[in-house]
Amino acid sequence: MLKNRVISILVICTCSTQILMADNFNKFLNIALQQSPYLKSAYLGKEQLAYEASIVTRYENPEVDLTYSKFVPKNDVTDTGYGVSISQPIRFWSINKDKKKLSKKILAGSEKFYQMDKANFIKELSLLYAQYEFNEKLKTLTQESFNITNEIYDISKERYTLGSISQADLLQTQVALMEIQVQDENAKIESLNRYYNLLKFSGITEKINLELNHTFNVKPNKGILNSPELLSMKSQQNINHARLDMESNAFDSINVSVGYDDEPDQTVNRFGISIPFTIFNTRS
Repeated sequence: MLKNRVISILVICTCSTQILMADNFNKFLNIALQQSPYLKSAYLGKEQLAYEASIVTRYENPEVDLTYSKFVPKNDVTDTGYGVSISQPIRFWSINKDKKKLSKKILAGSEKFYQMDKANFIKELSLLYAQYEFNEKLKTLTQESFNITNEIYDISKERYTLGSISQADLLQTQVALMEIQVQDENAKIESLNRYYNLLKFSGITEKINLELNHTFNVKPNKGILNSPELLSMKSQQNINHARLDMESNAFDSINVSVGYDDEPDQTVNRFGISIPFTIFNTRS
């Protein structure tokens, strides 16, 4: 019953999916790198950080103030006037320098974060591939064991017919055959499960044929200083330091304003500078 269910699953999967050829793991990896939703999401995160880096250095918009006045003196002769003023926050040179530094750190970090996500994806995909390869080889071994045990059972039946072994010996051989048959069917189900877990993580929707002969090479420990995870942590540290330098200033800008007022009896030109007093919040 279990064996028939496994065969049915294999037939359904074969008929309902297209077959995508991939001779080896490297070709399979290249396909996964192009189709993986995980990496597409990571790339969008990289672009988002790039936009955030450009936002950091943006200047604040100026403000324009327009006023209209109506004058009613005691002699009841009304008159009108108007005024216009423009104000603009002006950043200090040191603040502008800190913002540009933070922008560069965020932009550099976006690439490091993406490379870390890519490296983690390749690592997880490699582990799933290795697990699938292990189960495929285990399935082959259990199939060979089943064939051998089945031959032994056939020989035992003939010997039992000839009277050279007892019925207990025959039953023991039959039990061994049933056990190895269950192991064989479980190995097929587990291998199929590993296969679709591999496709699910890779983002590949087509059925794909894989050659299970890839050898993974482990880099020596001396390369750990250049590992994507460590580089991304350093980038995050650099971003935090740059953000701290920028936000720890007592105040970052002054407000410059110019204005013009046209009144019935006079014209007023105004120029002003607003400087914040760091009394209650020194950002220390």
